[in-house]
Amino acid sequence: MTHSRSVLTGRRLNTPRAAAVAGILFTILFSTSVVLIRLSLPPAKTIAVHGSNLEPA
Repeated sequence: MTHSRSVLTGRRLNTPRAAAVAGILFTILFSTSVVLIRLSLPPAKTIAVHGSNLEPA
């Protein structure tokens, strides 16, 4: 009976470690994709607004 308990205890310790590794990998991949998407977009053109006039300056 003690052998099966030790196997179950050891198995429970692997799950949080796997979740931590998956979370770190997800963060790295997601951050990299956001940065690459932002770098691939052209720069936004700004429009200066004077008073209530919505014409570009």
